[in-house]
Amino acid sequence: MSKLKISRRMITLIVGIACAVIAVVVALSLMLGSYGSWKGYYDTLIREREHQKYLDSLPLEFTGISAALADGVVFYDNGTADPEAYDFTVSANFTEKGREFSRKLSLGDYSIEVPDDFADHGGAVTVSYTWQPEKAEDAAEDDPLPDPITKTTQVNISLVAPDETVYKVTAMPTFFEPGEAENMNGDKVTLPLLNDTNYTYTEYVTEKFTRFDYAEPKITIKKPLVAELAYKLVGADAKIEVNNVNCHFAVDMPNASLSYDEDSSAFVVTSDDGAVAEFNSLTADNMTIAGTGTVRISGTTLKTGALTVKSGATLVVQDCGSAIDATSLMFEAGSDVTCLTSENGIMLRGNAKLFGALTVRDQNGDTDMTGMEVVANDVSIELAETSSVTFESFTFGIGRFGSYTNPTVLLPYGTEQTDSGSLEAGEKASWYVTGEDEQTHKILVMKNITAGSFCNASEKVMDYESMYTVVKAPTATEEGLATAEGMDDVILPVLGKENYTFAEEANNVVAFTHNDTKLVIRVTVDGERITIGGVTYNALTIATHLDIAGLSGSYADGVYTLTVADGETAALGAVSTSGGVTITGDGTVNVSGEITADVLTVRSGTALNVTNAGKAVTANGILFEEGSNVALLTAEDSIVLRGNAQLFGTLLIKDKDGDRDKTAVNIPVDGVTIELARSSRITIDSFTYAFGQFSGELRNAQVLMPYGTFAKSSGDLGEGERAGWFIVDGSGRQDIMTLKNITAAAAMVEIVMPSLEGVTVEQQPTPTTTGKATTEDGETIVLPVLSKENYAFEEKENNVVTFTHYETAISFDVTVEGERLTVDGTVYNPITASTHLADGDMAVSYADGVYTFTVAEGKTAEFGKISGKALALDGKGTLTLTAANNALTTTDLVVSDGTLKITATTYNAIVTENMTIAEGAAVNVTAPGTTSGQNMLIFNGNIVINGTLSAVNNGANGSTAITLNKSTALMDITIGENAYVYIENFEVGIGVWEGNAANGKVHLPGGAVESATEKDPGTNLNTFGYYVDDGQGGQKYLLKCVNASWDYFPRVDVVIGQTA
Repeated sequence: MSKLKISRRMITLIVGIACAVIAVVVALSLMLGSYGSWKGYYDTLIREREHQKYLDSLPLEFTGISAALADGVVFYDNGTADPEAYDFTVSANFTEKGREFSRKLSLGDYSIEVPDDFADHGGAVTVSYTWQPEKAEDAAEDDPLPDPITKTTQVNISLVAPDETVYKVTAMPTFFEPGEAENMNGDKVTLPLLNDTNYTYTEYVTEKFTRFDYAEPKITIKKPLVAELAYKLVGADAKIEVNNVNCHFAVDMPNASLSYDEDSSAFVVTSDDGAVAEFNSLTADNMTIAGTGTVRISGTTLKTGALTVKSGATLVVQDCGSAIDATSLMFEAGSDVTCLTSENGIMLRGNAKLFGALTVRDQNGDTDMTGMEVVANDVSIELAETSSVTFESFTFGIGRFGSYTNPTVLLPYGTEQTDSGSLEAGEKASWYVTGEDEQTHKILVMKNITAGSFCNASEKVMDYESMYTVVKAPTATEEGLATAEGMDDVILPVLGKENYTFAEEANNVVAFTHNDTKLVIRVTVDGERITIGGVTYNALTIATHLDIAGLSGSYADGVYTLTVADGETAALGAVSTSGGVTITGDGTVNVSGEITADVLTVRSGTALNVTNAGKAVTANGILFEEGSNVALLTAEDSIVLRGNAQLFGTLLIKDKDGDRDKTAVNIPVDGVTIELARSSRITIDSFTYAFGQFSGELRNAQVLMPYGTFAKSSGDLGEGERAGWFIVDGSGRQDIMTLKNITAAAAMVEIVMPSLEGVTVEQQPTPTTTGKATTEDGETIVLPVLSKENYAFEEKENNVVTFTHYETAISFDVTVEGERLTVDGTVYNPITASTHLADGDMAVSYADGVYTFTVAEGKTAEFGKISGKALALDGKGTLTLTAANNALTTTDLVVSDGTLKITATTYNAIVTENMTIAEGAAVNVTAPGTTSGQNMLIFNGNIVINGTLSAVNNGANGSTAITLNKSTALMDITIGENAYVYIENFEVGIGVWEGNAANGKVHLPGGAVESATEKDPGTNLNTFGYYVDDGQGGQKYLLKCVNASWDYFPRVDVVIGQTA
């Protein structure tokens, strides 16, 4: 049998066929098994595709908006909450083709509406956004846009209570003045001027506002954007544009500054004094030229709305077509405007007030244009007496061309046109006014005008009285108003000497004539009249027209009040009225002439000097208050008094010629009383009589002296004195009336010296409460509180003190327990120390046996010697004692605060047992030069020093600075870590000398180090002491003794780190 031969190739073929068969079988099996699943998957894909086609057909739809506060934005409950659009994050929500999405909106895309009471209560802020859909794809080109769609949402905001980190602006900063902010604790910070350096500055142009953000504390200030200005400097490449806010800090104008005035809604270009600010162009909504330099524009027209040129400012516009194009002009008196043009000089689109100097000239001289062309209806061009307007080298001076109604040139009242024969060379016409000095002044000149001064325009001289009606009369406090058909209203200023003259007419009518318009306002003014220096005033004109430097006037209830300004001197002529006259103010009034009045009053603080060849005062009554100062210098009877007088101030009545032939006070009526007070200081000099009555047998006038008045004895009278009266008060004896150089009787009146009989003190006064006394007639007298101004006092036995009231001489005894205090030989007790020793700079109190002197900060109380059982010094001032010896003697001395300064000219500045000096307090003892054996500070007890103790001998060194004088026990001086004891130029610094006295001890804090004897670098004198480390590598002396010629501390042990 033959065998089949199988080659490698055959094996490969068989294997391949077998694999193929297997693959086919497997594939067929799989397909047949999953057909159902596949069919389901296929159907799903078809459905999704159809749904996607549906979604793709859905249009873009605006579904709403979302809004929230921006990160970090908080509104506080302090009245400052004021939301703005930038405080929110806003998104518009859309859907398209089944997909939702949002787009963040920019500022300007949306708006907000804030509740009116949001700053007080917070609330819901409404946010709105309007979306404009596009046209459909198949819409025709001329089809309108779809209606816009507006969506809103609300953001509910609660106000947050501020804490101490939150500040509220209490004074708003401006571009010229700093402001202030305050937190809830009252802490204040100063806010700098508004600028872009101290603040973060942001502009929101679309929203028309700006904000200034201050970093610390966090504060936001907002300013509206309302106007723009553009300018180009000479030589600059481009224009610069600014707004009403950044013009204050983002501008660099050579020789000028730029600002914005909110009141006039105008940019203000202010030239530097004497300088020229050069521009190629300058345009703005409204503009004001100010300053005392020049603003010059070359090459272009100045275009603006309202243009104002302030007094003192100069404006030049040159080398251009038209110089100025404006909606209105206001050139103030004292301004200077020059227009050099090649076309129409000024294009005027509204009214003009040309009250300063204006020159408009065609600089080419071809006279083919118009000086001022009016391009608006119903325009008025007004000039004033201060105007100086010239139009030169034009066809017409002022003209209107086209359909505009004719403009009117209004010339001031009294204007006249120059006669043709009086015109100067080149003048076509001119108009002038005549001033009060009879000098003429040209206010309008038409020069080198080839056609006419006016074209379709007319001039009119203002006649206010016939043209205007006063519909509201001005008063002293309110403006008035006059109107005329087709004319600007005239604001009549408040009545005053600057704007009106006045004349008295019949039946109390006063005619006020307005200086500018000559309009007359008649007012009925009732009441008395007063004549001052020949001018008669009434109740109204005394306030509006009194023209005396330093003096103002008023009228009420029949009395004219003349008030002199503080520190001023007012000079006036004779004063006469049937009413009263009151002179007041902290100044001086000098009258040359007589004062005639019903009642003359001079208030406290006012000085009145009357000088006259005749009488000084004629009155039915006089009141010179306490603190007034009146001097009357006359050559006749000085005062004619027809009623009572109260002379409570300082009064000098003197015959200025010294011939002694008149009467100081002539009393021609019956029953007159002249009352003086304890404040009176009256001198009558060089008369025949001081007080005289010469009408028939009248002899019943009286001069009433105050309680406690004494008549001078003949031996007390000074040179030239005929009589005198005085009182005694806390400052000693005070003359209240002196009659000098009186040739006849001292007084033809009765001088009444009141006295009190049968007085009973029912209630004694105290330092804080008044007392009460009654007379036998039942009169009640109020006794003022105890004080050195009201009472003298006298110490008696058994702690009794007698107080005597200066004014009434009423005395009463008071028992005052407690230690006594002696100051400069006067013995005080716990009451009188506080009432009679203390003053405005120093209080003295008593408690628990201790007298405490409290001197105010920055003040010094000076005495010679003080002695008392226990004394204390408080307050931050200085108590100074100067005596030969024993300046301060006590048992216990405590210096809690302030400085005790003692100068002992021989020895023993302080003698005490114990002394304590608190930290921060100081005791400084100075000797001019003591000798050996004489000591300065003598102690018999213990000393604690935490402040400063200084003892300096300024003479040859001698004696002992500090003597420990107790012989029976050990004495201690404790020096604290913050103390400083300084001793200079004594034989001995601290010494113990008393018999067998135990050694004294000086206790120093731990860490104190004894210094070697060395030269003081400041004085070059030997120095020894103890110091501690000052913490900075240096030495701080606690005890220093300089130039002790014998020994520093004999018989004194120095103990370190061990308390007493």
